[in-house]
Amino acid sequence: MAKPTHVSEPQLQGASSVHPTAARRPHYINIQSENTLYDDEFITSKFFNRGSTVTIADGQFTVVPRAEEYQFRTKKAVSKTG
Repeated sequence: MAKPTHVSEPQLQGASSVHPTAARRPHYINIQSENTLYDDEFITSKFFNRGSTVTIADGQFTVVPRAEEYQFRTKKAVSKTG
């Protein structure tokens, strides 16, 4: 039969504490970018997906750069559940 292991109080405190990255903070991260806008209700940001289109004709490669703009809007308030 295995002997019970004693766990000290400091070990229990370390096991149940909140990880620093999960802790609630009074200030949010603020991105300073011309592509990010803040208002009272939303954070709106623009993202440019850059790529290119390649075509081959008679052994000649033609590369045409392209950029697709996406806009993301995130509500600041946390949604209520059940």
